[in-house]
Amino acid sequence: MRDQKTKKQTKFPKATLWVAAVIFTAACVLTTIEVSTDGVEINKLTAQEQGLTDSQVSLNRELVEESSLGGIGEKATAMGFDKPAKTIYIGKATEFSASLQ
Repeated sequence: MRDQKTKKQTKFPKATLWVAAVIFTAACVLTTIEVSTDGVEINKLTAQEQGLTDSQVSLNRELVEESSLGGIGEKATAMGFDKPAKTIYIGKATEFSASLQ
């Protein structure tokens, strides 16, 4: 008689097992969908990060080329900023008039 009582206490109704199985399956499916969606988003962000890194390298290279002294000198010459052939120093009014003669 005692064995029958313990068997009845451990026995679950079949409906409870089916409900638990359905809930477990649904949770597994939803988790799989979420993980795959996150994976796609991570791939997009990784590609975007790579593009931004390439752009940064390109801009840094361009900045170094544009700010080099040789490049600035060439651009200044092209714009007409040359050393004058003759430098006139102005000190006093009399020296200025004398240098013009």
